Amino acid sequence: MSSTRWVRLRNYSPNAVGTVRWKPPEFDRTNREVIPLRKRRLDLAFIGFFVFNFVFVSMMIDLECVLIKDTSNFDYPIWPPEPFVRLIHWYGRNYDPLLMARPPFWMVTMFFDVYVFGPFYLLATYAFIRGRDWIRIPAIIWATMMFTIVCIILNEEAFGQYRTDHLPLVIALNLSWLIMPIFVVWRVGGTAHPFTVPKDAEAAEAPSGAADPGLPDVGTDGALAAGTLGETRT
Repeated sequence: MSSTRWVRLRNYSPNAVGTVRWKPPEFDRTNREVIPLRKRRLDLAFIGFFVFNFVFVSMMIDLECVLIKDTSNFDYPIWPPEPFVRLIHWYGRNYDPLLMARPPFWMVTMFFDVYVFGPFYLLATYAFIRGRDWIRIPAIIWATMMFTIVCIILNEEAFGQYRTDHLPLVIALNLSWLIMPIFVVWRVGGTAHPFTVPKDAEAAEAPSGAADPGLPDVGTDGALAAGTLGETRT
């Protein structure tokens, strides 16, 4: 039996037949190291955006919309603070009728912002700071959802039943939620490892004291050394 055939049979495992172990490449950190945040300064902009969205958008503006369904008859919630609720309603009365009308489709987007996007912003903040590649697919999903939702809302602001008379202002205030999803896809979409790189080749070398791969492995009995020496003399 040939040596090649013997190696194949030796590595054969009947328990592994019909099974395939697969790990998403974003979760495979074998022989990879994180790029330090100081070398990813552009990511600071994404981190700031995620923090702002979690604190001021998901947990204040959108949460207010979820808790107060009828702006003409309501009690002030414990959170957001009453002055902030008054500010939101002032903006809605003067510039954004859709914000005050709160039709069913619009409320659905608010629920997404609070209960889906809110947790995502926390995970994304952690992942971008610590350099975790597993945020790649969730970030792409968030970006596509956010871009779609904002387009639908702006369409209503421009042409719908609750269209605004201050469309340039409304578009300007929502523009970042059209631009940042595009930049997020650009940042993480091109590779399965947006935050890590292969480890330095020197780090993968054998530790000091290991045998030099360029020299033959001499056994304890010195037979190989003796044979090599004899061939040299002849």
